[in-house]
Amino acid sequence: MSNRSESGQKAWQILLIGFLIMVLAGLIFSWSIFITPIEKDLGFNRKDTSLVFTISLSISILGQIFAGFLKKKTNSFIVFGIPAVLFFLGFTFAARVQTITSLYLSYGLLVGFGIGMVYNAVLAYALDHFTKNLGLASGLLLMG
Repeated sequence: MSNRSESGQKAWQILLIGFLIMVLAGLIFSWSIFITPIEKDLGFNRKDTSLVFTISLSISILGQIFAGFLKKKTNSFIVFGIPAVLFFLGFTFAARVQTITSLYLSYGLLVGFGIGMVYNAVLAYALDHFTKNLGLASGLLLMG
């Protein structure tokens, strides 16, 4: 038996909010905009700054796995709250780094893990509210 509710107005409202969250989560892909200014300001080379994005995407996989386990054991507030805090802290610390290691830890680990968590959480939570149009709903979320 599915725990999905009928695809009513509430489901579409949740989908809209999920879409907006996914748009914000897409900030992780803005890394290429920051590379050149960071390299100029802090004297980092391209090899080191490119590794930041690699770490971030690699760590996001762990965040997705962790969010899946957490969703089964806790409530939505926890599953959405943790990645929001990680995302905020990661970008805040990344804005103040002076060393490449600090950038690896802030943007690579914190932002990456948070994005992985939110990606999984949004999909799972929003799609739990759909019985019809499940493919459309997941496609709209992934467009965000």
